[in-house]
Amino acid sequence: MTKVKLGIKEKYSYELLQIQDKITQLENGRVQEISRANMDGSLNTVARNLDKMIKDLIEKIDNQLPSTYDKIDVLFDKKE
Repeated sequence: MTKVKLGIKEKYSYELLQIQDKITQLENGRVQEISRANMDGSLNTVARNLDKMIKDLIEKIDNQLPSTYDKIDVLFDKKE
């Protein structure tokens, strides 16, 4: 089966969705200091997580490393 070459947006869609989720969390005020819910995490924690996610994505793109979906694909390809 021929693999289709995907653009960055498609290839790293999982990573981008995770980043977008953190941004939405901040936009909606879902941080512990505002919501008082421990599950939301502190502003500092959310900011550090977002920073790490962005740095990890940039490293993957710069070094042409596999995306999360690429890694999952490999797992399923082995079972066939």
